[in-house]
Amino acid sequence: MIYLIISVLLFIWVAVKPGQYQLRKVTFTVLDQLMIAYAVSYGQHAIPLIGFAFWVIIGSAFRYGQFFLNLSAGVAILGIIYNIYFSPEWAVHTFYGWGYLVSILIVVFYTTVFVKRAVETNRKLNETLSHLSVLARVDDLTGLPNRLALVERLTQSIAMTRRLHSYMSILYFDLDGFKVINDTLGHNQGDALLKEVAQRVRGRLRNTDMLARLGGDEFIIILENTHLPKDAALVASTLLDTIAAIKIHGLHHVTDAYITLHIGASIGIATYGPDTSTEVPSVEEFIQRADAAMYIAKQDGKGCYRFWAGNNE
Repeated sequence: MIYLIISVLLFIWVAVKPGQYQLRKVTFTVLDQLMIAYAVSYGQHAIPLIGFAFWVIIGSAFRYGQFFLNLSAGVAILGIIYNIYFSPEWAVHTFYGWGYLVSILIVVFYTTVFVKRAVETNRKLNETLSHLSVLARVDDLTGLPNRLALVERLTQSIAMTRRLHSYMSILYFDLDGFKVINDTLGHNQGDALLKEVAQRVRGRLRNTDMLARLGGDEFIIILENTHLPKDAALVASTLLDTIAAIKIHGLHHVTDAYITLHIGASIGIATYGPDTSTEVPSVEEFIQRADAAMYIAKQDGKGCYRFWAGNNE
């Protein structure tokens, strides 16, 4: 009856003040052990209830942590000591009481070890998952964000641009002459070139811009919060100069002659802002616009940039 009354009062407390979560955890932990201590005070026929005390101790540890393990065990130990000295039913069976107390100490010790191991295992698992999550979004060769990371960032950028009524642009480019590098100097030299392009281009961008590699020699730059759509043209011009300045030295894999090669880039630009489109583009549609503009740049002789024809340029 007492337990029922207290349970009803606690239910009312939770309903009236649902925010006092930490205090309720302490109250429930103490109350559970006090009820068990009270129940077993009636003697040997209630001793099977002692098993519930162990479950409360272990459950408190794994649910709430070390503090609640110590709190639950401490209240249980105080309950045992009280029963040993003040319960007539336990006075003639003190041996069982002290054995019960020692058992609690053993449970506390092993539960502490298990909790620490579980916490450490969980920490290592979270670190591994975090590391794998990062790796899943990074290009292995260049260290740039890959397509997955690009899609996530572009989704956020489009939403932010729409909310702020600002402009954003993406620059889709690939390297003119990259196939020649692979065919004459080999794929290792081609990979080295991609790394150098990534490093140089990233060094010419703002910290808020994103350079991602889609695959092969294809890259995308996200320019957020630009003042005018034509700001992207200034970045594109800088990008063309940066890439054109790269020189590739190596041995021709057929003639063994030492040669120097140059590359260029073709850039397609797609912009989005208050007066560039009446509809919000999807991520894939936005990328396709810039891709289409890049192929127009290639048709116009390469080494240049072109805007997507749907924009008001």
